[in-house]
Amino acid sequence: MEQIMGRFSVISEWVYLLFVIQMFWLVGTVIGLGLFGIIPSTLAMFAVFRKRLQGEDVNIFKTFWNTYRTMFFKSQLTGLFWILLGLFLYYDIRILFSYQNTFSFIIGVILISVLLIYLLATMILMPLNVHYEMTSSNRVRLSVMIAITMPHISIGLTLSTILVYFIATYIPILFLLCGISLAAFLYMKCSQNAFLKVEATGYIRNL
Repeated sequence: MEQIMGRFSVISEWVYLLFVIQMFWLVGTVIGLGLFGIIPSTLAMFAVFRKRLQGEDVNIFKTFWNTYRTMFFKSQLTGLFWILLGLFLYYDIRILFSYQNTFSFIIGVILISVLLIYLLATMILMPLNVHYEMTSSNRVRLSVMIAITMPHISIGLTLSTILVYFIATYIPILFLLCGISLAAFLYMKCSQNAFLKVEATGYIRNL
């Protein structure tokens, strides 16, 4: 009975954490007028989960809003550039497939592969931003390297995305309450496993 109550207590604590962080994320996004708030809010969310997964006694409010303030201006330029890069790839693919010729099809397929790597790298980049102090170019290099060379991490990230997608589709109220924070938690968990493997190789010391 004590084991059941203990597990219930842990689950309840995590559900509460997911809900609170999602609310903070929404408030932070609104404060930043949407476009300028979503990036620092998302990074702040990952910062909380990073500390929690490392077993630290984290003050959710303090950690979230301190990270939000620190990242608000620091993350705008690189974050918006990364988003524009993704949009560029997406619309390039759409344009290429609108042409009915072999060359456009081949280039389109290549760009789809690049877009898939981009999406996986994006899921890793967000945890990277709060886990390591390094230049933006090194973060991109490391995230792409993990996405390509660690298929089990990429599969974990993909399955996490599919899970959140199904929640959004079939249980939208649950998604509104904790869907975004659940995705961040799962991405952070997968990425931390990747970071441990990368650190074991000594690759980080060379960046």
